[in-house]
Amino acid sequence: MASRFRDGAPVDVVILGGGPAGAVAARLLAGWEHSVVVLTRPPARHALVESLPPSAGKLLDRIGVRPAIDGASFIRATGNTV
Repeated sequence: MASRFRDGAPVDVVILGGGPAGAVAARLLAGWEHSVVVLTRPPARHALVESLPPSAGKLLDRIGVRPAIDGASFIRATGNTV
C-alpha cells in the first residue's frame, strides 16, 4: 500500500537519510520505477569538505553515475585517514 506525501501524491518508499547509502537506495528504487521520497535533516554545522572513498567507485558504477562524478572535477580522494 502506498503512503501519501504532503501534496497527496502516492509514494512507494520513504527513505530516512540522504547520505551515500540513502541516495543510492533512492536512485536504485527510482530506476526500478518506484516513487521515492528521501527525508533529510539540515546539517548541525556547515561542512568544510565532503569526499567519497575510492571504494565507492563500484557503487557509483552500479547506479550509473560514475561518469557524472568523474566529469565534475572534484578533487580525487586517495583513501581515508583516521
